[in-house]
Amino acid sequence: MRFKVGKTASSLFLAWVLWSGAGSHAPHAGYEPVGSYPTLDECSGAAAQLTEKAAQGGPSRTYLCLPERVDPRPPQKAPGTRERPALDA
Repeated sequence: MRFKVGKTASSLFLAWVLWSGAGSHAPHAGYEPVGSYPTLDECSGAAAQLTEKAAQGGPSRTYLCLPERVDPRPPQKAPGTRERPALDA
């Protein structure tokens, strides 16, 4: 049995989300969604425009285009849960 793959990885996602973060020193903290785009090219274009505006005196930001199901922020603890103690090696 043969399978023919006709879709690229980028076309398997429904949308691309543009994320904005406060500088590159905190890689995943403080990211917020800025917009949603149907293609990676459109998302990348919007990120390039925002990066250009920031270079002209705007606030320093980091921009990421990720598939809609990927969230760059760290997971949040559920209310009422406690952190597990570290295991000694």
